[in-house]
Amino acid sequence: MLIVGLIANLFATRAMGQTSVVESTNAGPESRQRVDPTRLIDERLTAEVRKVLDDPQLRGSSVGVCVMRLGVTWDDRKMIVDIDADRPLIPASNMKLLSTTLAMERLGPSFRFRTLLMERGRQMALVGDGDPTLGDSERLRAVGWGPSTLFGKWAASLPAELASIESLLVDDSVFEPASVHSGWPVDQHERPYCAPVGGLNLNTNCLDVYVAPRGGAVEVRAEPVSDVIELVNALSIGNQQSVWMERRAGTNRVTVRGTVNASNRIGYRVTIDDPTRFTAGALAHSLRAAGRQVAELKIDRTVRSQLVSADLGGWNPLAVFETELRAVLIGANKDSNNLFAEALLKRSVVTPEDAGSWSRGSAALASMTTELDLDPSVMSFDDGSGLSRGNRVTPHLLATVLAKMHHHERSDVAEMYRNSLAIAGVDGTLDRRFPEALRGRVFAKTGYIRGVSALSGYVVSRAGSVHVFSVVLNDLREDRIRVAKIAQEKIVEAIDRLNP
Repeated sequence: MLIVGLIANLFATRAMGQTSVVESTNAGPESRQRVDPTRLIDERLTAEVRKVLDDPQLRGSSVGVCVMRLGVTWDDRKMIVDIDADRPLIPASNMKLLSTTLAMERLGPSFRFRTLLMERGRQMALVGDGDPTLGDSERLRAVGWGPSTLFGKWAASLPAELASIESLLVDDSVFEPASVHSGWPVDQHERPYCAPVGGLNLNTNCLDVYVAPRGGAVEVRAEPVSDVIELVNALSIGNQQSVWMERRAGTNRVTVRGTVNASNRIGYRVTIDDPTRFTAGALAHSLRAAGRQVAELKIDRTVRSQLVSADLGGWNPLAVFETELRAVLIGANKDSNNLFAEALLKRSVVTPEDAGSWSRGSAALASMTTELDLDPSVMSFDDGSGLSRGNRVTPHLLATVLAKMHHHERSDVAEMYRNSLAIAGVDGTLDRRFPEALRGRVFAKTGYIRGVSALSGYVVSRAGSVHVFSVVLNDLREDRIRVAKIAQEKIVEAIDRLNP
């Protein structure tokens, strides 16, 4: 059996003026007071944060801020800044902090996605596991692989008796059939960040298009080559490089338009329709290119369930492709890949009886919130990536999740989770953010969709103490997003000054 796995390292690359808050609760004619042991509000830091947020350019926005100082144990945490921390807000990609936490808890750090190639007589079956990394050209480029390299290697290694394949079955039943979320912006479905989510995915469900001027015309090629893609070349030679693509809704007819004056080395990307058929078409093409005949290709959502029987339903393994959970966590958090986060959410709720789905994933996120002693009824969980505007969560929840993962009972889980986040001045979506003094000491998740900017994570002092923070802004004018980012960084700098 040929075993091919992704190369893991491709993906890895002091409190002042504190005052405890006394909460009053009225109960009929009598009143009583209680001290919340998890709160010790730092009035001076709170004042600093309010001053940052009092920027005239941020007026009119909805803001929530939560800062916690962590101690040796989970019970030692203290909320030291609470500025509308329990206000439900659109989190944008900070939603990924929740879906990746769910994945860590439900799947475990040793989990691997496993895509299987099976045979039974003259039948072959490709059985998906929801792996979002399969054939991802952006990550495989470093080792000289393309989107279809794996399939080509599989095809070349098949036994001689499979020179003629009666039927190629493709099973994506690990996930629900719906691959595009109803809450995603319809006018952006062609964009790579809005790629559909399937039980089988290839090249992050995008087509890479390469152009090159040849004489007086333009040559166009696409990767991966798939039987379901129809590529229309409407390009011309011009004085400038201006290329764009259109995909007719509900189809895989891609039209490439614009002008070309030079070849491109990294493909222009557009999403595809129906990830399963796209992946199946690419495998079928690779088989034929290796001299194998494929008489029939069809979707069969029963193969996966057959594999749980003692005799594997008569199926025999030919090859398996495995991807470590750590790699997908990094793709979701550090690189903010939406497909990776959605695949994690859905895979986290797969059972022998039920496929992974957005509805079951949302219910699991609400349950996780309850387990953290927070009220999910004031929030809404709509998808795993934060692309949907139907998500509403609180900075308190985001900070609490971060605190809980920091104090996870397994130190390797805590380390894996923190290292999946972007690091200030080093990598991911924070590679060019924060001043040099904070380089390597802020681990955080960024978030942006129209009118929303969010940043949540950890700041580690030079002495090793840790604070978690969540700063979420909604109702921003688009020309004020940069102002919001600067405000977030100033708040983190103020937190860092607590423990110089």
